[in-house]
Amino acid sequence: MTESVGLKPCPLCGEPLAQLADNPDHFHPFTECFLEGMRVTPDQVAAWNRRPTPSPEAVEAARWIVAYVPNHTQGYTVARALLDLAKDQT
Repeated sequence: MTESVGLKPCPLCGEPLAQLADNPDHFHPFTECFLEGMRVTPDQVAAWNRRPTPSPEAVEAARWIVAYVPNHTQGYTVARALLDLAKDQT
């Protein structure tokens, strides 16, 4: 597998998606991420690369999750990614 050029990494874990030499689809590696094993087809790349701006309510909920939920859970991982996304867009 090769790393995909022009495709943003996973918004939750930061892993780059990979592409098989004989397949145009991109795949999320198995890394214990909520999105592991996900396939992104060429016509889905624009949607994958789009990162919406989180609402203030979502950011506040994510702060609560990060403060009170154990950091090895998927909920924590998603909340942490949302906070990182919000920080990148300010």
